[in-house]
Amino acid sequence: MTETRSAGAHRLSWIDPAPSAPSDEVVGTVDPYEQARVAVTVGGAGIRVVRVTGELSSSSAAVLRDVLEHLIDARLAGLVIDLSAASFIGVRGITALVCAADRARRRALALSVVLGEHTEVTRVLTRVRREDALPVDVPLIARLPEPAPGRALTIAVHHRADHAVVVLGGELTKAGVGAITRALTTPLLGDGRVIADLTHLRVGWIPALQVFPSILAAAGGWPAARLVLFGASPEVSEALRAIDVPDTVPLAADRAAALARLDSRPDAVCRYHVLEPHLGSPRRARALFRRACLEWALGSSYDDAALVVNELVMNSVRHAGTPCRLDIRLDGRGLRVAARDDGPVTPALLGSVDHPPPCGTGLHLVATLSCRWGVEQHVDGKTVWARFTPRRGLSGACPAK
Repeated sequence: MTETRSAGAHRLSWIDPAPSAPSDEVVGTVDPYEQARVAVTVGGAGIRVVRVTGELSSSSAAVLRDVLEHLIDARLAGLVIDLSAASFIGVRGITALVCAADRARRRALALSVVLGEHTEVTRVLTRVRREDALPVDVPLIARLPEPAPGRALTIAVHHRADHAVVVLGGELTKAGVGAITRALTTPLLGDGRVIADLTHLRVGWIPALQVFPSILAAAGGWPAARLVLFGASPEVSEALRAIDVPDTVPLAADRAAALARLDSRPDAVCRYHVLEPHLGSPRRARALFRRACLEWALGSSYDDAALVVNELVMNSVRHAGTPCRLDIRLDGRGLRVAARDDGPVTPALLGSVDHPPPCGTGLHLVATLSCRWGVEQHVDGKTVWARFTPRRGLSGACPAK
């Protein structure tokens, strides 16, 4: 279905795709001489990404404002405005953004703005406030006044020569996790070196802070993807340490310290991969595990663990028949591998934890090669894990789980 709406002298088409389409796109095209384009794509469950290319001047700003009003009224989970490909951002363009930020705040919508290299935004924003009498405390992008209590989450991404800076402000709640995930994932997969400024961030839901290690692990983790947090208030720092976030995502005092910390390995490194339930997955799991060992410079210290990885994934393929998440983590206690699936915990599996598995079975191999192993039961499945100490320099006692 196509609905055509008027945006001043221009016309804007809204295109609703078929339900089976993997993504949708809503495009507003303005004067071709200005080479401006506003495109809206799906960025995840309930999240839309508005990308602007060309000059965001008066006429194109009218289209952008109409697009943003439509999306905010649709009550999404999150909205990302990507201006990194815009060649120019004018006064009316900034006005559209400020109005959208205020409208999103009133509707408690998580709003993110990706700026790129547009250093003139602060100057233009000052002009907008003077000419249009806009409130000074409207949350939008970095370098604005600290958001007042209760304001929506704001995100700004600045790309530098060898790293990206993600500035977070406002209150972090469960609703903002999706927006932060998208804002951090793109530079982590691209630049690979990201520092996050938490100076103006408050935490309304502490579990949401797990988004930082989760995103880093999903992006492949150190050394390909590096993330350091800085500028956190004492309250936010305490919350981060309470759930062990700094183990995998270091926490620095300021920007200079964060940039220096990017060059050293965190206390713990981890990554995960989701594997499909087919017979080729165990072989792929072994290859992914060996790649992690190579990138973490482990040599042959954990060669035996590759056999256990194969067995854990094979059990998920054969008995659960659901996608399996392979987790690999290295910290001061050694190496931990785990396979999580949606299958039930069988009595035979639980019995094997308390008693040695029969010789000749896959679980016997897991128990023999690992230092410790076990099963964790979840509401929606289970995790079978195994821990290893280095083959060289083994000091006797095995670390705890």
